[in-house]
Amino acid sequence: MSKIRPDVPLPDPPLPPDTGSCDFSEEISLSGVRNPPLASVRTGDTLDVGLVDSAGVYSSVVCRTVPSHQVLGSITAFPGLTRLIRCLKDGVSYKGLVKSVRGSEVIVLLRRVGL
Repeated sequence: MSKIRPDVPLPDPPLPPDTGSCDFSEEISLSGVRNPPLASVRTGDTLDVGLVDSAGVYSSVVCRTVPSHQVLGSITAFPGLTRLIRCLKDGVSYKGLVKSVRGSEVIVLLRRVGL
């Protein structure tokens, strides 16, 4: 029969999944903005955010128009991109709120759904 020894600490219980680091918002400029979806996008519109899968490898994060689901542009080169991809792979949902449209420049506030 084994005894618990007071001089030997018990292992810590497992930590819950890390969702806190997925709770963020970021204002970004979309890359590779596409026509014709751009023609219908207005300030205040909400965009779906998701991963585009290429040959089994997630290659990019895109914003799609609602409800047509056309790719408007990509989310690239911002400090939280790796974290965003990880969170999307883990099933966390994000939306983009169009803050401004100037020519082909679209500024989006990226935020987790439910925040």
